[in-house]
Amino acid sequence: MDFNIKDYLKKFEGFLPPETRIKRTISGILQEVIGVEIGSKSISIKGKSLFINAPSVIKSEIAMKQSKIMKRIHEHTFMQGFNKIQ
Repeated sequence: MDFNIKDYLKKFEGFLPPETRIKRTISGILQEVIGVEIGSKSISIKGKSLFINAPSVIKSEIAMKQSKIMKRIHEHTFMQGFNKIQ
């Protein structure tokens, strides 16, 4: 029997505060789509907008791939309301 700690810890994601869970998910999506790790502390949420605190080169990459990023974000039912990344 293989034990994978990552799969085990996923069971406890539901216990995270909603904002923490959202930021971690967005961080993972950004890393997947643009290939750059952006920490949860660099992501803020205001209303239906996501704000990323990153160098302009990374923000440009996010802007170019915004539709793909938003599509991935909307695949998660708990993040349906977001409509903009800045």
